[in-house]
Amino acid sequence: MEITSRLLLKVKAGAKKNSIDGTLEIDNKQYIKISIKAIPEKGRANKMILEFMAKELGVDKNNLEIGAGKTSQYKVLKLKKK
Repeated sequence: MEITSRLLLKVKAGAKKNSIDGTLEIDNKQYIKISIKAIPEKGRANKMILEFMAKELGVDKNNLEIGAGKTSQYKVLKLKKK
C-alpha cells in the first residue's frame, strides 16, 4: 500500500543559500517557506527543491515529486511512502 503526503511550499528561487525559512498561512493553509539557490529556468529550481527537501526530510528524492505548481512559487510537494 502506498501512502502519499502533501506539503505546501512557497519557494523563493535565486537565493544566496538553500534554507527553510519558517511557515506562512494563506487561506487557512500552512505553507513552508523555502529558499533555493537555483534560478527558475529549465526546471533547475524544481530539481534543487526535490534534492534539498529529500535531504531535509531524510527520504530518497525518488519518493518526492512536485504535484502542482511547477511554474509557480507556490508548490505542492508529494511524498510517497510504501
